Order: sequence, then structure tokens, then C-alpha cells
Amino acid sequence: MTNFISYPCILKFNFSCFVFRVEESYRRMVNPACQEVDASPSKEEVLKTVLQLIKKHCGF
Repeated sequence: MTNFISYPCILKFNFSCFVFRVEESYRRMVNPACQEVDASPSKEEVLKTVLQLIKKHCGF
């Protein structure tokens, strides 16, 4: 008999592992297209940081 209560936890765990692997892959790349941004500050600070990264990347 299948325990359906634990099944969503397994899916969540597998997805978390997948996300972790993708993040690790980008960290290992030389000059990756994706940049990590700390989203813990205020929305305004995060937006400011992202805009600075875009300007730097696009040469504005």
C-alpha cells in the first residue's frame, strides 16, 4: 500500500536537489549568464542591485 502523505515530501526533496545542482553548475561556470542576487534586503535594495548588474552587463 502506498503512503500518499510522504509522496509530496519526496517530490519537494527531489526538486530541492535539482535546484541545488543547477545553482552549483552556474557557480562552476566561467562568466555565467545568471548572477546570484541576495533577496534578503528590502525590495528597493534588491531592485537597485539588479539594475546595477544589468547596467554593468550591458555596458550602460
